[in-house]
Amino acid sequence: MAQTDFPKFSAGQIANLIKQADAKAVSTLYVLGISTAALLARINAIKGGGGASPMWGAVFAVAVLLILVALKSIITVIYPRGGTPEKGDMTYFESIATNKKETYIKTGMALTDDAIAKALYNNTYNLAKVAHRKYHALRIALTLTGTSIVTTILILFLA
Repeated sequence: MAQTDFPKFSAGQIANLIKQADAKAVSTLYVLGISTAALLARINAIKGGGGASPMWGAVFAVAVLLILVALKSIITVIYPRGGTPEKGDMTYFESIATNKKETYIKTGMALTDDAIAKALYNNTYNLAKVAHRKYHALRIALTLTGTSIVTTILILFLA
C-alpha cells in the first residue's frame, strides 16, 4: 500500500507542527503574562497628579489593547480544534467517537485500498488547514506580544 505512505508521513509531520505551534503559544502566553504583570506594577506611576497623564494613559491603553488581542490570538492557537467532519470521515476523532464501535470497525474493515488512501489524504489536508490557522494566529500573537513588550518597556523606564 505504497500510495498511503506519503499521506501518513505528511500527516505525522503536520501533527508535529501543530504540537510545536501549541508549545510556542503557551511559551508566548508566559511571556505575555510577565509583560502584563510588569505593566500593571507601573500603573500608579502612569497616574500623575491625581489623574492619568494623557500621553502615558494613551500608551498604557495601547499596551493593554495589544495584550488583549495577543491573548485572543494565543487562545485561538491552543484552543482545541473543532469543526464539522465530512460525513463518513474515518480519521477525524469526533466522527469516530460518535459512531458505535462495531459500526466503525465494520466500516473500516470494508474500505478498499483506494478508499483508505483517500481518507488518509483527506486527513492530511484537514490537518494542514488546522496547522495553517494555528500558525497564522501564532504569528499575530508573537508580533503583538513583542510590540506589547516594547510598549511595556517604554512605560517601565519612561513613565
